[in-house]
Order: sequence, then structure tokens, then C-alpha cells
Amino acid sequence: MRYSHLLLDAVDIDNFTVTDSLLVALIGILVVFAVLSIIIFLLWAQSKIFQAIDNKKAKPSPAVVSPQPAKNSAPQENDDELVAAISACIYAMLEEDETVDSDAEFVIRKIEKIKRG
Repeated sequence: MRYSHLLLDAVDIDNFTVTDSLLVALIGILVVFAVLSIIIFLLWAQSKIFQAIDNKKAKPSPAVVSPQPAKNSAPQENDDELVAAISACIYAMLEEDETVDSDAEFVIRKIEKIKRG
């Protein structure tokens, strides 16, 4: 069957050689990579534009104030025992939970009393 009526007159599909096939494949690959490169560039440019807009809208942040300890804090006598008790409770809960690795290590960074009311 002749499909030359579907193609340009300059292309004779019956006499298509391996070199012609490789050339068509190479052109197709180059077109795909060119379009992908254009898309990547457009996304990169868009991100830079949005970052510039966000930087213009951002207000200067106030000076960083270091946290100060509470003046009316409770006595610190039993803190070691309290931390040990809370750690033991958390460890016992983690051992019962099947979704958590029983050998997982954890660190308690801060313990705060919840103010109710």
C-alpha cells in the first residue's frame, strides 16, 4: 500500500531507508526535549517571579526576643522524678502501639503544664 498521498510529496515512504528512520527518530527526540526544556524554563521563571512578589510583600520581621523563664515557676525539686515518670509513660504507650517501632528512640525536649480555664 502506498501512503504517500498522506505525506508530503518529497517523502517517498516506499524508499525509506534505515538512515531516514533514524533521522526521523532523532528529530522526534529533539523536539520532545526542546519542548520539555521550554516547559522547565517557564516553570523556573514563574517561580522566580512569584518569589520576587513574595519578597516585596514581606515585611521586615521584628527583632528576635529570647524567651525568658517564668517568674512564678513552681519549685524545681521533683523535676527529675517527673521527667522520669513522663518518659516511662510515653515509652509504655509506644510499646503498646503496634504501628510504632518498639526500638525507636525518643527525646523529651520540653515539658509544660497545661493551663486550664
